[in-house]
Amino acid sequence: MVARVPPHVKALAALQALVAEDLVAKGDIEQFYHRISGILREYIEDRFGLLEGVGKVSKNVRLKSVADFNEPALRYYITQAIEHDKR
Repeated sequence: MVARVPPHVKALAALQALVAEDLVAKGDIEQFYHRISGILREYIEDRFGLLEGVGKVSKNVRLKSVADFNEPALRYYITQAIEHDKR
């Protein structure tokens, strides 16, 4: 059986790889933003088990577990998703 990598370990590795690419210094701000948003979205999905499904640009929100519900984190994610979908 393959051991599951904890969400925070996976996210930190992805963030370290992103920083190593030095996209900001290269002037590729849009790609940096896109990649860091994806890393954070995936972390939230894996860590809290809150999101699933596919929307136009962002994911549709469905609560899977109320036990791990983090209202501020969810409100922030929803606000960001709505703003991103408006573009």
